[in-house]
Amino acid sequence: YFDKTNDNKHYTELFSLSSLVNNFLVTEFSMNWDSMKNSVFVTKNIDELAELGPVWDYDWAFGNKNMYSIDTYFPESWHTTNDYFTNEYYYQSVQWNRYLIKDPYFLLQVYNKYKEIRPTIIEEMLKDGAKIDTYEKLYKEAGLANDKLWSYSYKSYDGSLFSKAYVELNDFIDTRTSWLDTQFSSF
Repeated sequence: YFDKTNDNKHYTELFSLSSLVNNFLVTEFSMNWDSMKNSVFVTKNIDELAELGPVWDYDWAFGNKNMYSIDTYFPESWHTTNDYFTNEYYYQSVQWNRYLIKDPYFLLQVYNKYKEIRPTIIEEMLKDGAKIDTYEKLYKEAGLANDKLWSYSYKSYDGSLFSKAYVELNDFIDTRTSWLDTQFSSF
């Protein structure tokens, strides 16, 4: 594939840098199996740079067990450089986050963004009574009804019932955040 207009342009001439940074952090924070290979949208308004998003498809993220026995529980590892996340197809090993992290300027932007969102957005997820707790209460009745209907299938792949999955999700987020805090302790 050749594109005479855009070949040899720097990625920041084609994509919104903030979009790439945000996508990188969401991918890393969630350890989403599908990130950067299947479940990614690229949007572009005519006179603007391309952007990644909106984010979607997080059923194989945050350490969630799934019926295909794909392990997403890597709270102390980088998604971008973990070769386990590239074991299906070659193109996964050449996804753009692997190239973006070679650029010190991009890494500085990621570092700065993490420092910006850690005391606000991330802290909001961690505190007692945060949205995740609100959602747990809101969906508990439906989750327990779902367990009643489908628990036989969860057993076939060691899936967790609603209450246990809620605890596992919180544990993953706590462990992941602690690890990321260590990684972002300095540039």
